This record gives sequence, structure tokens and C-alpha cells, in this order.
Amino acid sequence: MKKTKKPRIRVPKQRVRILDTTLRDGEQAAHGTILPHEKLEIALLLSRMGVDAIEAGFPVSSQGDYEAVSMIAGEVRGAYIAGLARAVEADIERAWDALKYSEKPVIHTFIGTSPVQMATQLKKSPKEVLKMAEEAVRCAKGCAGSKGYVQFSPMDATRTEPAFLHEVIQAAIEAGADIINIPDTVGYATTDEFENIIKDVRENVPDIGQAILSVHCHDDLDLAVANSMKAVQMGVEQVECTVNGIGERAGNAALETIVMGLKVREDWYGKRTKVKTRYIAKASDMVGKYTGLPVPQNHPVVGEGVFDHSSGIHSDGVLKDRENFEIMDPTHIGREGDVSKRIPIGARTGRKGVAANARRLGYDLSPEEAEKTYELAMNIADMKKEVTDDDLRVIIEDDVRGYAGTYELISFQASSTQGEGCTAKVVLGYDGAVSKEAACGDGPVDAAGIAIEKMTGRRIRVDDFKLDAITGGKDAIGEVTLYASDNGHKVVAKGASTNIVEASVKAYVNALNKIMFYQQTQEK
Repeated sequence: MKKTKKPRIRVPKQRVRILDTTLRDGEQAAHGTILPHEKLEIALLLSRMGVDAIEAGFPVSSQGDYEAVSMIAGEVRGAYIAGLARAVEADIERAWDALKYSEKPVIHTFIGTSPVQMATQLKKSPKEVLKMAEEAVRCAKGCAGSKGYVQFSPMDATRTEPAFLHEVIQAAIEAGADIINIPDTVGYATTDEFENIIKDVRENVPDIGQAILSVHCHDDLDLAVANSMKAVQMGVEQVECTVNGIGERAGNAALETIVMGLKVREDWYGKRTKVKTRYIAKASDMVGKYTGLPVPQNHPVVGEGVFDHSSGIHSDGVLKDRENFEIMDPTHIGREGDVSKRIPIGARTGRKGVAANARRLGYDLSPEEAEKTYELAMNIADMKKEVTDDDLRVIIEDDVRGYAGTYELISFQASSTQGEGCTAKVVLGYDGAVSKEAACGDGPVDAAGIAIEKMTGRRIRVDDFKLDAITGGKDAIGEVTLYASDNGHKVVAKGASTNIVEASVKAYVNALNKIMFYQQTQEK
């Protein structure tokens, strides 16, 4: 009876290896280029996270990629470092030259095995492709020797004829492959099909037990994570994935979803990774920053909105106990603070939701302040889709707890006719009384200033004016900073609103109040 050799890389029965290919396949996303020094920073973080292997690049593809792989191989410790190579001797030698200083180098060689790729891209027969695969693995094995490892991928495996797939995998193992990777290169397989492919490889490749079995799934039909998780159920030892799921076309299986899926549902899968999940958010943010590829708000695990609760029932439930509507603790992925208590403020949000957000941001509001904050938040919610944390801070700090001046801007309207200047109507509150006035001016702010002068008997001089968008989006809140003076008193005042002119008038009123306060203080 033939004795079965055990794989050189040993994987505990209850664990799944994670190979991160963000720096290779992830960078193939459109406009997702990462600079060499950024790649090193990401690789160091991935290693600290505890990923088992990092595919650092495709060394033969460019001098920059070669240098990045070489730098990562020389500086990153702990993780296996892989470099991609076609089934071509020059590719393999170039990959090894870049990898040779890694403590655990992996040459990952591949060749297309589906009928369409063999016939139209490679223009080779199955017999020629089989020979190229064998020779590539032997070449890689010769380069890596006893120090390194060889991974082989039959590209487009899920569209490859099953019998040929099994034949080429067996040949690769006999040639010395340590890892066999089954790629769903074009995201074609359904979950049931992928399960059967893994099952058939296990049953029809005689020496499959001598290698680690890996999968690499693409997301063209939104099945990359589902297929990867099914493969884990089928006993594969390694899953290839990328941070934020970035990659060629629709991307790859997302590392964060795979890792947290196995963590949250260990009861179902019976497997775990050695990834330290507290680094997930940091990795997501870093990759998003360096690639310039934004993470969708609803992206599982790391999207900005995945711990938000908008509807009244959900908001009430999560405020009482987050487990009512959350299956993950945001602190487990490294999100700072109690973000699970963030309640998106929209037109249907109740007073409890607004007050809860204020508490989360560190504001202890009195009942009167809470009511005013709610009313102002609803005013903004009527003008834009959502009141953000930054919006809420502005409301509390500027309008609710801002300078307690004598005058309060209650309402403001402006209209203009070409060639006839501008008319402003202003309503001010003063010591419980309300005053109304209208005036014409060179522009809406000038007209408002004249109207305010009529009501207050005071006119201040605007020395400088600055506008900033302090929240994002097309419906952002604008903050106006006004530098004003009167009889030697110089002040800086701010006003904020989604309406720039209204923000300017608010700043004007706040500046007037400050000047009056300073003058009254001096008189005393």
C-alpha cells in the first residue's frame, strides 16, 4: 500500500490559512495602483494582523513591482511572502530573485486550463499546457529548493473540463507543488458547482493529500465570499482574499467578511483563522486611502454605515442592547468608541435618537438644550438626507451652546432682481421680543446688515470673510468665519448652515453680539 506524504505546510484541523492578495490581485482593480512604500506599509500591517501569507506582487510585470516584492520579502517577517509568475521560466526566475530574502518565500505559478483560454489566449493544446504546468512547477521547485514553497493555480479552473483539471493538478503535485489553488478566475461558478468542483478534486486527484488545497474566488456574480465559505466547509486549508474585496473587475472575496464570518459563525463552520480582527478597520482604511478606492457605506463589516440604525424600532432596540440588531461588536474590528450607538439622524428620527448621538459625541445636554438641538437637527434634516456627526457638533456648539448674545436670528429671507440690488427680510429675537425689518443692499449680506442696523441701531464693519465646507457631500454645511470690528473692537465670529447666505448672516449676528458684550464689559 502506497504511503501518503503529508504536506510540507501543516495546517491545524480547526484552522484556515488566509492568503492576502491585496498587493497583487487587489492592485489590479481599475485605478487601484499602490506605490512601493505604501505596499510595504500595508504588508507590515497584514503581517501584524496575523495573515498567513501575503502575495506581494507580480515581479516580472514591472521594475516597480519587482522592487516592491523584493522590499517586502526582505523586511516582512512572520508571514509567507508570495510572488506571482506565469508558467514561463523567465517569470519564475524573476519571482525567485525578488523573493529569495524572505524567510518563507512562495513562488506562485499559474497557467490557463479552460478550453477558451487554452485555445484563444495561449493557443496551446491541452497536452502542451499540461507539459508547461509540469515544467513550471519543476522550475519553481528548483529555484526555491528546500527553503521555499511552490503554489500552482490552474487559471479559470471552474470552466475547465473536470478530467483535465484533475490531470493537471496531479501532474503539478508530482512535480513538487506544495499548494494547489483552485481559482474561480471569472466569478463564474455557483455555490453548488464550486462545492462539487472541490469535492471532485478531493476524490479524483490521487495525491491531493500531499498538498494544501486553496481557493481564490472572484465576485462577478457577487458569490466570491459565499463560494469561499462553502470551500471552507468542504475542508480547504487556505482562502485567498483581499482587503475591502478589491481586485480585477468586480473584485475578490473580501478578507474582512471571510475572517469575521468564520469568527461570528464558528458554531457553524467549526473553523477559525489566526487573524487579529482588531486590525481589520485599520487595514481597510489604509487600503482605501492608498488605492483611492472608496469603501461603500454598506460594505459588510467595514462600511461606514454597517453599525448605523435608522428606523425607530431598530434605534430603540440597539440603544437598549446592541445584540437586538447587531451580530458583531465594532470594537472587535478596531472601530474606536461606541459606534454601535450611532443613530443616523434623518427626518424620521425621534428625540431619543438625537439625544443619544449627542451623548455619544460627549455632550451632556440639558432638557432645554436637547429640545433645541432636536428642532435644529430636524430643520437641517428637511434640507439634506442625513444630519452627520459633524453637523450635530456644529448645531450644539454654534447654535445651542454658541455665544450667548443678546440677539438671536430667528429667520432670514433674501431676494434679488437683476439691476435692482437685493432685498433682505430679517427677524431677530431680543430679550423675549421679536423684531422684523426689511432693507435693500448691494447683496444679501449687505441688505441683511442694513436691516439689522435698523432694528438694533448698530452697524459693524466686516473686515474679512472666509467660507469652508465643514461637512461632506453636495448638501454639506458651510461655515462662515467673519472678521469684524466696531470702534476698535475686533472679533471673529462663525455661522453655519446648508445655506451660505444664512450662514453669513448668522456670523454677522454673532459678531454683533460679541462686540456688544466686549463693550458692555469695558463699561462695567
